[in-house]
Amino acid sequence: MIIHYPEMNYNGSKTDAIVETLDIFPTLCDLARVKIPEFAQGVSLKEILENQNATGHPAISYKTDAATIRTATHRLTVHKDGFIELYDHTTTENETKNIANKHPELAEELKNTLKIKMY
Repeated sequence: MIIHYPEMNYNGSKTDAIVETLDIFPTLCDLARVKIPEFAQGVSLKEILENQNATGHPAISYKTDAATIRTATHRLTVHKDGFIELYDHTTTENETKNIANKHPELAEELKNTLKIKMY
């Protein structure tokens, strides 16, 4: 994602912060100095645009048969049938080695962060 606005201090900078497409609308409102409507989902990315070290937030996605959360270090996917996938993005394996069985505490923590009620 590329964002530029006239008052930007860090032109050409990049970040590894995790964000969601839902954040675009509140960001545009914030940058245009328009009150972010109550119905808007997502959060403004202005802090990340002003602070290269800002961390962002987990990205969450739902579909009919699964829900997933992506953090700066991991991705957890919980399937409707109860199958859980957990991947470590700090390793070279990325999303090729499911580590859910080896790290049940982390899987449970991310599942709680996901805050889903399974179907």
